[in-house]
Amino acid sequence: MQKLKIGILGGTRGLDFLTRVLLNHPYAEVTSICEKFDGLREKIESEAKSFSDSIKVYSDYDIFLQSGIDAVIIANFANEHAPYAIKALNSGINVFSENLPSQTMKEAVGLVEAVERSGKIYAYGENYCYLPHVLEMRRIFDSGEMGELMYAEGNFINDCSYKWHLLTRGDRNHWRNFVPSTFYCTHSIGPLMFVSGRRAVNVVGMETQLMPHMSKVGARSGSAAVELMQFDNGAAAKSMNGNYRRDYSADYRFIAENGTVETNIYSFGELRISKANNESSNYKVDFIKPPYFFNEIPLYSYKDLSDMNTFEIADVYLINIFIQTLLGNDAAKKYMIDVYRAFDMSTVGLLAYRSILNNSNSVKVPDLRNEEERNLWRNDNCSTDASLSFEKDLLPSCKSGFVEVDDSVYKKIQDRFNDTPLTSGSH
Repeated sequence: MQKLKIGILGGTRGLDFLTRVLLNHPYAEVTSICEKFDGLREKIESEAKSFSDSIKVYSDYDIFLQSGIDAVIIANFANEHAPYAIKALNSGINVFSENLPSQTMKEAVGLVEAVERSGKIYAYGENYCYLPHVLEMRRIFDSGEMGELMYAEGNFINDCSYKWHLLTRGDRNHWRNFVPSTFYCTHSIGPLMFVSGRRAVNVVGMETQLMPHMSKVGARSGSAAVELMQFDNGAAAKSMNGNYRRDYSADYRFIAENGTVETNIYSFGELRISKANNESSNYKVDFIKPPYFFNEIPLYSYKDLSDMNTFEIADVYLINIFIQTLLGNDAAKKYMIDVYRAFDMSTVGLLAYRSILNNSNSVKVPDLRNEEERNLWRNDNCSTDASLSFEKDLLPSCKSGFVEVDDSVYKKIQDRFNDTPLTSGSH
């Protein structure tokens, strides 16, 4: 059969998908890459040509969309996905969004309706949902053995201050310098919903102040945040995310009526399962260690999974799930994060920030499957992005207000990047 033709917007992260999953894939091939930055585009074009002479590299997104692709992997700046996704859907092209689906509620409504209008597939690639141990937690909950969820918590702690020069390159207007503390929340919130099948109906946000280790690198947002949620079945949930002063951590806990499933905070990928014995006060505790195997759909990776780390394996899973969904595989569709689930996960962060700016009062989280609830947010263009939101719609980037940063700070960060002009593999 003819292979699906895949285009990639954003070459830095996009090349990860090419080299980990899509080279010599039996069902799909990368035919086009779009990268607007001249120097980076030249580097990407050279690298892409080393893999295949048939890959064309574009600078213009509109021309790129006319290159005959069936689907696009959107991997550009994390705050700019929605307009590119909507344009692709309006052109009859399926979309895989590698990062947060929208920056405003207005964009969220527009993207949902573009998906509905087009009839095309939209998938959200929240890769922490596809970590092997998170998929194992999903399997356990899907089996029903744990019963009804009572409480869930997740944390994503990633102090990026030491590599801020690689991430932002000294650009004052880089999204990482101004997005709200709750914006990049789906590494902690996403798995809570993916594993349990629940969604939040209310959220309260709380923010850590802008800390010195972040202000000195040019960040203007609160340094970290907490989102407290009520789920649709009555369960409570907590998410913690941001640049806390701790070594990297991504951990999850699910307390249900029959026991608890949680990650071992000191042994990444290991699970601790505690089951209640209703006849006594004793609990049966088991530790489950990797490797875990997800084999419900055909999987292809360019190199052997045994040679990959946990996050590379997650990329293999999520891209193959997207491809198999496009091919009509119902098992894959079960695990794909569609546009509604994408916004179940991400709008919590957008609205938690509204809560923060309103003395941490509770905010109702709309179900964007429902047109009546969408209408309440249809024209809400509030954000902390001065290029997108103006006058009353422009929100301060932290709870204490608008933060002024001297140009010399960004000059120092820019010089540091130029001393070692490396890409971090992120954007």
